Amino acid sequence: MVDQSSTTYQQDDIHEILELAIARQPYEGEFSRAQLLEIAAELDISPEQITQAEQEWVIRKQVDRDRQVFDRQRLSQFRHEAGRAAIMSGFIVLLSIAIWPKLLYLCIFTGCSVALKAWQTFHKGDAYERAFQNWQRRRQLHSTVTNVWQNLRRAFQG
Repeated sequence: MVDQSSTTYQQDDIHEILELAIARQPYEGEFSRAQLLEIAAELDISPEQITQAEQEWVIRKQVDRDRQVFDRQRLSQFRHEAGRAAIMSGFIVLLSIAIWPKLLYLCIFTGCSVALKAWQTFHKGDAYERAFQNWQRRRQLHSTVTNVWQNLRRAFQG
């Protein structure tokens, strides 16, 4: 049997072990901030570090929610463009049957266009990250302008 009192762990290992243990704990309720601070104190983590971690956690949660909204909007745009391309391809097929069979080659270009748009929509690389950051900045700017406008309206009305 291994002497467990002499076993040592790296900080990453401790983090992973505690995360697994907490996930397995059959606790269905919520923890209060006081309980969080108590657990942190037992681990020798200062209240200031907890406050900083909380603030970072709130920001991460907001970014995750923003990403979900951004992804839903991109998917909606893709569906719209794919539907438009399907209608156009159907029209081209009808024209090629009735008038000129070589028009079917346009369907290949339309299909390639949809495939490229699908790649742009679903691939999460550098271009995705840039598009997300641009979307986020525009959204924040829009929110700021809206708030300023509403405050000005309230100031002049009341």
